[in-house]
Amino acid sequence: MAAVALHALPRALADHEVRETVRAAAEALAERQGVKLVHLWIDADGLEAELEGPPLVAMGFAAELRTTTNRWAVHRGLGELWRS
Repeated sequence: MAAVALHALPRALADHEVRETVRAAAEALAERQGVKLVHLWIDADGLEAELEGPPLVAMGFAAELRTTTNRWAVHRGLGELWRS
């Protein structure tokens, strides 16, 4: 099992709908990639995910989730979600 965390920019995840969109994106990414998402915690400060697999899988998952959700948020006029 491996864990990853993404830290949100201030107020980026304050809205419940934004958090739920990030949750849906994480679940869909895990399903597409064939990765078991064991736990997913999301709050206004960021997210933590536990996945089955080695740390490299978790890092790739986090990188893709960060890219995908930032692209979505910027397109919606919300700005980027995650700290660099």
